Amino acid sequence: MNHYIYYSYEEWGRGYIGVRQCECEVNEDTYLGSFYDTTFNPTNKIILAECDNRKEALELEVMLHKFYDVKNNPHFANQSNQTSSKFDYDKTGIPMSEETKKKISEAKRGKKIGKQSPEQIAKRIESRRKCGGWNKETNKKISESLKGNVPWNKGKKVGPMSEEDKRKKSEAAKRYWAEKKNQRL
Repeated sequence: MNHYIYYSYEEWGRGYIGVRQCECEVNEDTYLGSFYDTTFNPTNKIILAECDNRKEALELEVMLHKFYDVKNNPHFANQSNQTSSKFDYDKTGIPMSEETKKKISEAKRGKKIGKQSPEQIAKRIESRRKCGGWNKETNKKISESLKGNVPWNKGKKVGPMSEEDKRKKSEAAKRYWAEKKNQRL
């Protein structure tokens, strides 16, 4: 099984950072991502790093998502940041059921939250080095693929929003979250 980190992108648009495992040769895999944004239509893909196993690939994906803040960055079609074992979806305004709250509470019970030991940090750095992950070369590949793109905010006014713009933004957000909630039902 081959494991790799990829960056798929539209010719003059947004990109998507993901992790993939496949049995074929990495450079022959035509997979472009598991994105949910129907307006995103990638046509190209760059292999950022090949890894020895899924865990190392996920660690690199987590670092790249955090570095580029893909959940909030309009240059990416990712709707969430990958965390070590799950996606970090923004659930603002969507109430959780009591059953879901109970499950989350039970899952967190007994887990320690604290700093990583020097051994854990050294192990993580070594795994990055082994699979050629998050480095200047990776950043350069993504940068090259984005060259020539028009910035999302070109020509937009800078400064405080007018009351009309605030109202429109609020209505759009309400429609978006209502649609998301209906999709889950």
